[in-house]
Amino acid sequence: MCKKNVVGLFSGGLDSWLSALLIKQQGFNVYLLHFVSPYFGYSEEKLEEIEQRLKERGLNLIVHKFGQDYIDNIVKNPKHGTGSAVNACVDCHSYMLQIAKKKMEELNAVFVFSGEVLAQRPMSQRKEALNMVEKESGLRGYLVRPLSAKLLKPTIPEQEGVLNREMLMDISGRGRKRQFELAEKFNLTTYPQPAGGCKFTDPNLTKRFNVMMETNKDLTWVELELLKWGRHFYLGDNFYFMTARDEKEVTRLYDYAKLGTIVEPKDAAGSTGLLLNYNYDKVSLVPEKQALAGRIIARYTKTLGNGRSDIDMVYLDNGVKTNEAAVSAISELELNNYRL
Repeated sequence: MCKKNVVGLFSGGLDSWLSALLIKQQGFNVYLLHFVSPYFGYSEEKLEEIEQRLKERGLNLIVHKFGQDYIDNIVKNPKHGTGSAVNACVDCHSYMLQIAKKKMEELNAVFVFSGEVLAQRPMSQRKEALNMVEKESGLRGYLVRPLSAKLLKPTIPEQEGVLNREMLMDISGRGRKRQFELAEKFNLTTYPQPAGGCKFTDPNLTKRFNVMMETNKDLTWVELELLKWGRHFYLGDNFYFMTARDEKEVTRLYDYAKLGTIVEPKDAAGSTGLLLNYNYDKVSLVPEKQALAGRIIARYTKTLGNGRSDIDMVYLDNGVKTNEAAVSAISELELNNYRL
């Protein structure tokens, strides 16, 4: 008899592993959908390891990389708002489920499942939120939550006998005791943490994110990735500036050099910065903002060099020097006017 296909959302954490194994034990051919972006998901190297472990359990991995459509449809204007940071959890989950529905149709699968636990998360796993995303994703009646299924309305696969409801669970809340017991039952002795968590939930990114959203109307994943590291400053008039904090970040910064102007000291040891200009119609402001960026870099140099009170700063566009000027370091008090 041919096994029926099913599609599951897979973060890589314990709950998603357990949900997959609960469904697998009922004889389904399980495809697990893992979402990747600069803000969540495993690295390519880690995914190879995860995929091998899944294969050992008879589970299949599908990787979906989020593109610009996610930023345009979810990040910029979430229908259901955000959490305490800039995390549009309800909209994001609904979006993932819409993709899972398409994958379900492609594979001729009989339902979609997820590792959600009722009341585990205050925003996205309330019963109302679970019902909402089920409806908005077009999966009403075909979205199974194996860990909390017995606490929720029976799905169509359960009603039709395709899925045995008695073999599912009735877990709720933030406690993990019953998950640990279930992991022991499945001999799941080691399991990775979810893929680093979602960076959109980081409150430290909120101010940077909001300023970047206002500054750059054509926001892409590239700019969003920059927000995760370095020191950040808003220089006004849609000029955004960031500096590296160590040698590793300097190397990373050069990978984004084509986005703007590299600012670095000519002779003194210190930081390197990237000046982003999102207001190209105000060309006259460029020298002013470059000078300000140079003064910020001077603040983070280790020496003023040659007994001088100022530092020679070099400005590079695509590796070509466009300007060189001596600047004095900005004061800490003035710096705070620009710091994000």
